[in-house]
Amino acid sequence: MRAPKGRILNLRDTARLLRNSKLYDHIVRSRAYYRLHCLSDSLARILGSIRSNFGLKNAASRHLIFAPTGGGNIGDQALLEATLYALHGPVTVLATSESALVIPEADRERVRFESIAGFTYLPPLLRIPAAIRFVRILAAGRSLSVIGADLMDGAYNAGASLARSSGLWLAAKQGIPSVLLGCSWAGSAVPTCTLALKRAGAAGAHLNFRDAISQRRAAASGIAGARLTSDIVFGDVRIESTHRLSSFVETSRNEGRRVALVNASGLVGKRIDQKGEYVDIVKSLLSSHFSVILLPHVFRSTGDDLHECQGILEALNEPGVMLVDSMLRPSEIRALCRDSDLVVTGRMHLAVMALGQGVVPITLGTHGKVEGLYQHFDGLDFCVEPTVGFGQRVVDLWPEAMTQDSLWTRSLPAVVSLSQGNFVLQAPDLSPSESQ
Repeated sequence: MRAPKGRILNLRDTARLLRNSKLYDHIVRSRAYYRLHCLSDSLARILGSIRSNFGLKNAASRHLIFAPTGGGNIGDQALLEATLYALHGPVTVLATSESALVIPEADRERVRFESIAGFTYLPPLLRIPAAIRFVRILAAGRSLSVIGADLMDGAYNAGASLARSSGLWLAAKQGIPSVLLGCSWAGSAVPTCTLALKRAGAAGAHLNFRDAISQRRAAASGIAGARLTSDIVFGDVRIESTHRLSSFVETSRNEGRRVALVNASGLVGKRIDQKGEYVDIVKSLLSSHFSVILLPHVFRSTGDDLHECQGILEALNEPGVMLVDSMLRPSEIRALCRDSDLVVTGRMHLAVMALGQGVVPITLGTHGKVEGLYQHFDGLDFCVEPTVGFGQRVVDLWPEAMTQDSLWTRSLPAVVSLSQGNFVLQAPDLSPSESQ
């Protein structure tokens, strides 16, 4: 008998409170916790398979996507949409909250949601029923694609990283194509997260890393078969303009002004007081005949970009600056990047979408993942460390960034091809170029 939805949410909330404690953080990284986690997977595999063998198994007809958290993060939404864009046929999105992600209108008829909050968030012994249900979902799976991004190495949430590796292991053990879509890998990955991903790879999961730095780190950690790809968002080319922002861009052009997109990350804002740095950047752009669009990329309490951008706008009190105060779709972000001359960002997926439109972004690098992105384009000059004084560094760099677009664009086709390589196993009858 399934637990009521409210009960699952209450358990998830309890787990979230535990995760905020130092004691729990220590426990979830321990070998004992990891062994219990593996035990819950093994029990779920046996019990879930028994039920499937008694006639509950359906035809393997649906691609399964283990989605990111979402909930106000345009990067997470872009990752999901890029995966949907690459996969053909019926899809089931496995997510912790249906309301946290949006299915594009063109995909709604072929996509359905399944909640896996318990599988993702509950501690090992409590998650066994949810893990059994996960195995039963796999029984109808044509493939499992786990959106890796920066979610696998435990840097943000070790428990959720373990759950994603568990999904890969369970799918591989069921004989289902099991694919980790291009992820980053930190130099200081949580050891139990490393063990979990090694276990998934040994079971037959295909492990893709989105940059050469991450691939080398993973290989050095003993993760066999680490493949080099690139971020899956490079593979999504859909563009949709919005009238309000298009009008601002058009007016700026008519006034002889160029357009810059400027993002301030709420995560960086937790580390340093960045408002003054951004005020210097925007004033430099305004004095050089730019109009500036302040563009939040994450709208949620844990690292809210909107709060940071509002603070910058209030400190400036200058004409020629527009604040985007609602969450745009990834296709709208791409349209803005296409119509802009310069992008300055604290969020990596805004940088990815800018590069996809031939604009060289200046990006504040955190967790080492931006450096890996920039290596695809043979240059790290425009990756800036978010330390005191970074504003002047950006002011010095932006004129050079605007001269590099043609050089960097030459690398783009190869990067897009690497991105498409994430999906060859899920569609073995298609080449990477055809899968789009």
